[in-house]
Amino acid sequence: MKCFEVQHDLHRPAIEWRNKEYKRWKGIFEQNEGGIEKFAEGYKMFGMNRNEADTGFVFREYLPGAKQVFLIGEFNNWENSTPLKSEGYGKWSVDLPDVAPGIFKVPHKTKYKIRLESQNGQWCDRVPAWARVAWQDGDKLFDAAMWYPPAGAVPVQAPASS
Repeated sequence: MKCFEVQHDLHRPAIEWRNKEYKRWKGIFEQNEGGIEKFAEGYKMFGMNRNEADTGFVFREYLPGAKQVFLIGEFNNWENSTPLKSEGYGKWSVDLPDVAPGIFKVPHKTKYKIRLESQNGQWCDRVPAWARVAWQDGDKLFDAAMWYPPAGAVPVQAPASS
């Protein structure tokens, strides 16, 4: 490496190890994620996103230690009736087709969470890492909220500062 030619007192083993690890992780991202740039745009893949056909949503989460996962919320009475399927490499997803054109299975502002079973059999409910909005009701824990305002909705604006 050029840096050793320029500066001779560098700790060569540590720098070579870091360089090797960088290349290893870069290879992992290229093999499993389509590259480090694509990995950095995870928000386009993870969370709640419209499918390419614009006929529903795909919910996707990265949960490498999960044994099984469910999407729970107001839309299904917080029951384990909407399972996610493993896509490999720790990714889990579920398709949520629209009920009818313009009517979403998980409507705007609907509260939801993921319920997962870990490899050791423990269950927990949690707010998805890629949730666009999380709300807290009083002193309760947080819930994610579906955030996909209807077309033509007027965005909320903060008051102008003086």
